[in-house]
Amino acid sequence: MEPENIDKENVSEATKLDRKIFGADRHNLLMRILSENPGRAFILNKANNTEGYVFGRAGSRFNYIGPVGALTQDYARYLISKALISLNKQNFAIDILADKVDLISWLESIGFVKQRHFVRMYLKSNPYPGMVNNQYLISGPEFG
Repeated sequence: MEPENIDKENVSEATKLDRKIFGADRHNLLMRILSENPGRAFILNKANNTEGYVFGRAGSRFNYIGPVGALTQDYARYLISKALISLNKQNFAIDILADKVDLISWLESIGFVKQRHFVRMYLKSNPYPGMVNNQYLISGPEFG
């Protein structure tokens, strides 16, 4: 099971899983990130089931990895590793949710330095928060 590039053929699989994990339809956002940053998004499939995805994008100061959604933390780590390899020593940043303590420890063990905290927020009721445990990296505070 090797992550594959996300393209027009399989992007709907990634956006469908993202809708379940994130709790809202971000198809347009993910399509924009993909179209502006080809070759920086990967999907992980196992036995014809989508297990996770990672998107990447260029920023003004850094390249960014995120969002990452996966059915297990091991799949998230595998997808993040694939994205890191694809950046080939470029400068980059990631925005990880504060509750992902084990993943933060792993990232620190490979040289990342924590700079700020992120907590997903909402106002009043949130009838479908998604699968919060399966949300690992965001695409940036300006995107979600």
